[in-house]
Amino acid sequence: MNKKYYDLYIKVKNYDVNLCDEIVSYVGKLRFKGFSIPLVIDEKHQKISKKYWIFLERCKECSDEKGIDFVSRLDIRYKSISHIKKFLRKFRKRFEIISVLGINREVISFASRDHRVDIITFYPFKTFRLLKGDIEYIKEQNKIIEFLLEFLRKCENVEKLAYRLMLYRYNIELLSRKKISHIFSSGLYFEERSYSIQYIFDLYNLLGGRKDSLVKSMIEDLNNILEKNRKKLLGKIILPGVEILDED
Repeated sequence: MNKKYYDLYIKVKNYDVNLCDEIVSYVGKLRFKGFSIPLVIDEKHQKISKKYWIFLERCKECSDEKGIDFVSRLDIRYKSISHIKKFLRKFRKRFEIISVLGINREVISFASRDHRVDIITFYPFKTFRLLKGDIEYIKEQNKIIEFLLEFLRKCENVEKLAYRLMLYRYNIELLSRKKISHIFSSGLYFEERSYSIQYIFDLYNLLGGRKDSLVKSMIEDLNNILEKNRKKLLGKIILPGVEILDED
């Protein structure tokens, strides 16, 4: 069962190529089909170092050797729309997945509309609200809303955890009702990871979700995005809906 799923958000404390084989082996032991170690762009990190590209390449090599799918991902965490636009222009053709943290209403509205954004990451604060227009764009463009375990693991007290669980539950119910694709990723440092896909299903059930809707999002919908974006990066899709077919 597990070999169908991805963890799209594993963190590392530094881009040490010596860690790549260990990370890939660990992902394989948990029987995930694939994973990503996103590059985070925020106010503190605005440039991509050469060290990251070398690390990314090595992770891809180790993954290929072990039959695991490594996904390149850019995670943009900015309040400024102008900055988000700048990084989308600069890096859309370098990454297979691009996500934006839904940090406020303006960012959510923009990320819902912009076709270069694949995933909107749920931000567990009252500022995260999906309006009717957002929902229509998200569904029309087959975007995914992502929930991170990170925001539940790192709560200073029980009250904060209870509040965030309430927000997760409310938004999962909304997304399920509106038939919007949504997934879970860890968002945790590699050293902290200690969960299986069954843990995700159990948590999702606790939050009132139906397993079948999560399974569809984490397998079919995510794979559709990956397939489409990889074809674009290879130049096989020249316009929306226009694909260059391989010759027999």
